[in-house]
Amino acid sequence: MLDIASHPALKERLVTVDHSIVGIRQGGRVDPDKVKYLIINPHGPSSDFAFPRKVEAHLPQDRALFENYLQSENDSGVYALTRAFLDANPGGVALTVEPSRGVVDANRVKTDAAIRKVLAPEAPSEVRNILAKIHADVLNVIDVVMGALPPHTKNLGLHSMEPFSTPNQPLLAHDNLREFLAAYGTRPLTDATHRPVDIIAGTRDQSPVVDMQMSTIVAELLRAQGVMVGYNIPYDTGPDYPDYGYMTDFPGRVFEADFRKTDLCQGSGEDRSFDTTHPVVDKEKVANIAEVLKEAMSRARAA
Repeated sequence: MLDIASHPALKERLVTVDHSIVGIRQGGRVDPDKVKYLIINPHGPSSDFAFPRKVEAHLPQDRALFENYLQSENDSGVYALTRAFLDANPGGVALTVEPSRGVVDANRVKTDAAIRKVLAPEAPSEVRNILAKIHADVLNVIDVVMGALPPHTKNLGLHSMEPFSTPNQPLLAHDNLREFLAAYGTRPLTDATHRPVDIIAGTRDQSPVVDMQMSTIVAELLRAQGVMVGYNIPYDTGPDYPDYGYMTDFPGRVFEADFRKTDLCQGSGEDRSFDTTHPVVDKEKVANIAEVLKEAMSRARAA
C-alpha cells in the first residue's frame, strides 16, 4: 500500500494530496494498482503557504508588492484544473506543491537554483538550509509516489505561464520586485511575444521519452479550437529540472504541458486584459482544458 499521508512533507503541509479513487478517504492509504494516473502540480498552490518566520524575515518587507510577485510566479489556474480533472476522471492522485516557486522552486534540481534571488543576499546559512530542506522534502515525496506506481500509470505534469514573453524583464533580485513586475505592463505586443501552449515533447537533446500519443492528441484537440500550440516552446527540459528525471526514469509515461494563464483565467494576453498579479480563475476555460485532457487520455489508452 502507498501510505502518502505519513511522509514528512505532507505533515508539514509542503505537499497537498488529492485523489479520485473510489472508496479511499482523502489522505488515506492507497493501493498503487488502483491508481490510473498521477498529476504533479509543482507551481500551483491550493492556498497561501506561510514560510517559517526565520525565512519571512529575509524576504521583501513590502507585503503588498511581495504578494503581487508571488501571484505572478504561481501557476494560476492549475490547481483548479487539477481538481476539475480529478472530479471528472476516477482513479487519479494529484500532488500539489504548496511553497511558492517565487521563493523556492520545486521544478529545479539544484538547490542553489531553486532558492530564488528574492531572498535577501545577507540571509544567514540557517535560512538557506531551511529552504534547502523544504526543496529536498518536496522532491522526495514526488519521487516516492512515482516510484511506487505501476508501469501503466499515466503521469501528467501541469503548469501555466504568462501568455507572452517579456524579453526586457530585469533579472530577479531582492530589491527590484517593482521593476521585475513592471516589465509585464510594458511588454511590446508583437507576434514574437505571444506564446503558444507549450507541450514538452522530450528532453533537451530531443529524445522522445514522453507520452507522444497523448501529447499529439492534446495538440490536435487544442489546434481544432484555434489554440496556438508548440513543442518545447518557450520551455524544454534538461538535467537541471526534475521532469527530465521523470521522463528518463519512466519513458513513455509522462505527459507535460505548460498552458498559458489565459487558457485557465479571465482576460487575454492579446489585449493586456490579463493581470498577472490578480488572476481570476475562469471556470469555463478550466472545464474546457480538463475535457481536452480527458479526451486525450482516453484516446491514448485506446490506441
